Amino acid sequence: MEITPATLNALYTRYSQLFQEAFLQQEIYWNRLAQLVNSTSESETHVWVDRIPQLKIWQGDRVVRNASLRSYVLSNQPYELTEGLDEFKIKDNKIQAFEPVVRMLAEQSKKWPDTLLFDSTTGILPNGHTSAAVTYDGQPFFSTAHPQNPDNPSGASFSNLFSGGYPLNHTNYAAVRESMRSYKGADGLPLKTNPNLLIVPPALEVQAKQILQAEWVSPTVATGAVAASSPSRNVLQGTADLLVVDDLAGQDTTWYLVDAKKSLKPFIFQLREAAEFVMRTKPDDPSVFSRHEYLYGVRVRGAAGFGAWFLAARCAA
Repeated sequence: MEITPATLNALYTRYSQLFQEAFLQQEIYWNRLAQLVNSTSESETHVWVDRIPQLKIWQGDRVVRNASLRSYVLSNQPYELTEGLDEFKIKDNKIQAFEPVVRMLAEQSKKWPDTLLFDSTTGILPNGHTSAAVTYDGQPFFSTAHPQNPDNPSGASFSNLFSGGYPLNHTNYAAVRESMRSYKGADGLPLKTNPNLLIVPPALEVQAKQILQAEWVSPTVATGAVAASSPSRNVLQGTADLLVVDDLAGQDTTWYLVDAKKSLKPFIFQLREAAEFVMRTKPDDPSVFSRHEYLYGVRVRGAAGFGAWFLAARCAA
């Protein structure tokens, strides 16, 4: 194949179409528990409330409740993925061999927010209990000491971190779910947390399905007032959806319970620049001139961060 500007433009158009097709087909998970925030600057300040206002009987003048707002700054970061195509491969009509690479670029671009959230090494979900994950109330996102009122750190506190002694089973699932539903805001009123998404690594898929999908349970795992010597109805069946995340492999005894159906989400995906498929194929580009290599890649900019702590819990054996 003769290489001309028209040839290279046609090739870019072909690869761009493949990129878009693969991008649209890739399954994602992040949007089930993170809120998309479009960013217009190098960083964004996110503001949260520490109470959920409730309606009251209107007697006399309105009662004005000043919103108690907490801020959290999230900075965008650039990301890239680049692959090279030998110029001689194009001349020898081997361009189809590069098409799977283009699809891979698209799939990884679509999964990038998933990686920001779930990656077992760098993701914010697996590392939400560390000192690097301190949020608006001065505690790590997953903590045993979230103050009910951040203005009174010595007052009552709540935990969304259940570590050591919490393997995934019917009893612990029910206990954590009950604890999350008891959270209260700074005004002492219930936050009305209702966990409805169980997130597990592949190693806990079977246990999770037994809790959420099995119709019957044996007496040894039954929860509540059940018969002592016969199978009982599984009262936890259908209390949450199940999300098995391959990226969490390696954290095989850790599981998460999330309230994912509110307009407010426990996590943030902040997008500054969407994935863009780019190329370097000019004859005077350094890679082409020095190494007869055309470069195709993706660039994006954004970040993942934390929202309201009371919408998620981390549990581990």
